[in-house]
Amino acid sequence: MKKGMLLISVLFLTFFVNAQNISLYSVKGTVKIKNNENSSSWVTAKTGQKLSLGNIIFTGLKSEAIIKTENANIEVKPLSQASVKDLVVTKDNIVTDVYIKYGKINANVDRNREVKTEFKVRSANSTASVRGTIFTFGERALFVENGTVQLINNYDNSALVQKGERAYVRKLDVIEAPNSTRNSEYFVNPLPTG
Repeated sequence: MKKGMLLISVLFLTFFVNAQNISLYSVKGTVKIKNNENSSSWVTAKTGQKLSLGNIIFTGLKSEAIIKTENANIEVKPLSQASVKDLVVTKDNIVTDVYIKYGKINANVDRNREVKTEFKVRSANSTASVRGTIFTFGERALFVENGTVQLINNYDNSALVQKGERAYVRKLDVIEAPNSTRNSEYFVNPLPTG
């Protein structure tokens, strides 16, 4: 009986912590929210609004939203759809899982040496796994401003992308080798495919 109550308490506390640590820090232009994939109604987002796990954020043309979590600012760029799927905060760990349906995001993840940080951004084609950094990630493209990001495709092929480098998932099973972006411009088409 005590183990059952302890488990329920831990689950409740985890949910409570998760619900309190996700909010809309900034909203510019047309930004809408819906509860989850099964919901059909979009609601206009407001600065300071608390978010729940799985809430979906949509940004319109010339619009942006910044989602603030325990250790990251996630900037949802124009014509994008993204959500925080998981956020677990413990004394020793902060685990964040973000899903981007289309478009791109810019994430600024604080590195705390006292707490292990796991920050992943997934799309339909690939996953960017962060190690304390600032980066921009779209459906198939990654640009790292600071730090190191591991880019993994759906076939478990991976590449470590470091400061000033970009990488693309060219085909279903190939990740282009990271290369320097000093003389080139990073661009991800924000329009959905398909």
